Amino acid sequence: MLAKQCLLLFACPGDGGETTVLFKGKLERAPKDSPLVKFYGALDTATAYAFKAAALLPRPQARIMRLAGFALMELGFYIATGRAEHLETALALYKRALKLAYAMAGGPPRSWVACASAECSAADEAR
Repeated sequence: MLAKQCLLLFACPGDGGETTVLFKGKLERAPKDSPLVKFYGALDTATAYAFKAAALLPRPQARIMRLAGFALMELGFYIATGRAEHLETALALYKRALKLAYAMAGGPPRSWVACASAECSAADEAR
């Protein structure tokens, strides 16, 4: 189902500052500055950064970022559908990512880190 039929024509008229979002299994109109639309945008950005970091980092850091990216995707599915199994999957993936991250950590940080590589920068962006 298309929310905007004009997409088939490759041209849509100007809008009144609203968009259509999927929330708990229903299409809803929402202002583009609504918290739900902003949340979807932030979630999309965080997911993109997690997968960017996964593509640049070596193992096992890449696995951690990939798990975090999939957890964020499942969170988006939960918001869109309202189905509890997506939230449960998101939490399980996030817990797996945290478990791996804590296993790798060498204790509390002792100073600030300034990134000197693309890999470090990607991990910092995803964080």
